[in-house]
Amino acid sequence: NRPAPVLASPGSQVADLQRIDEMDGWAYVWSANTANGTQGPALMMTNDAGLTWRDATPLVATGQPVIEFLDADHGWFLGDEAGPLWRTTDGGRSWQKTTLPAGRSGFSTAMSFVSKSTGYLLLDAAYGQNTEPWTLYRTDDGGASLQRVGAVALPDEPPSSYPLPVIAFSDALDGLVAGWSTVLQTHDGGLTWTSARLPAGQGSAMARYIGVDQLRVFGARAVLVAWMENALTSVTQAIPYVSDDAGRTWRQASEPSSQTTSDVWAIVDANTWLDFVSPVDGIHVRVTSDAGRTWTSSTGVGPPGLHIMAVSFTSLFPGHGWAIFEVDSSCAPGNFCKATPDE
Repeated sequence: NRPAPVLASPGSQVADLQRIDEMDGWAYVWSANTANGTQGPALMMTNDAGLTWRDATPLVATGQPVIEFLDADHGWFLGDEAGPLWRTTDGGRSWQKTTLPAGRSGFSTAMSFVSKSTGYLLLDAAYGQNTEPWTLYRTDDGGASLQRVGAVALPDEPPSSYPLPVIAFSDALDGLVAGWSTVLQTHDGGLTWTSARLPAGQGSAMARYIGVDQLRVFGARAVLVAWMENALTSVTQAIPYVSDDAGRTWRQASEPSSQTTSDVWAIVDANTWLDFVSPVDGIHVRVTSDAGRTWTSSTGVGPPGLHIMAVSFTSLFPGHGWAIFEVDSSCAPGNFCKATPDE
């Protein structure tokens, strides 16, 4: 397809994006149809650092998908309840499909690939199926076939409940699953799972885990940005935790942001993380380069009235990233207004 000069037109929404390396990346866009007032999903790819974009959407894409690209060529896409799992080896110029196992749904999928050939999919039960709610599958041929590993017990988390679980494997054995009520760890490729216990804090800082915002693994190091609810105030805040033994033990890596607006996190690599917030006086950012041991803060990164929605950085091109903002000149400071995405 001929590249499009812009990522999204007015009235569209950029739901997700990832910068893969210096030149390559993808974004998932709900594009506006001015003729009938509806929106249609599209996977957009760039190979020139975002100057132009091409439509790389698989044949079937109806909802909010799970997308993963290991590099500019190898990627996977699952965006429909009935499947299939789509895979590409040429950056989305062509796709091959794999039928989902019987009784499994692609609606609440979590996905983690550790190489071009080996990956894991956590699939929920199809609607009306009275079977195990969550099942882990493994592929060793790049997604061409899926082999059942076993059930994953996520307590109090029925299929299609939100927020959806996230999985992250560092290799063929060590992996984590984070849902909205628990974090689990495996060290045998998903055959068995045990709870991963996060520090709960003490006194006025005591909190309980209620959901996952980000989960990334870098060898034995795991970084989890968790939504924690304070036991005394019931205030919910995003707090980063880090493990250096594949999830067996954890430490809290930062105090919560002092801002009351929602955080947008970017986990660049094992040590470099960014925490963006958008208060009324402009965008603020906190940055750590040592896995949360020390932080630097900057204010006024963006002008007032600009709301940061998503960011993506890559360790392959340090210091450079993408951001999606919502902005509306008619929006009064301090209010959330309907806005047009802008890169």
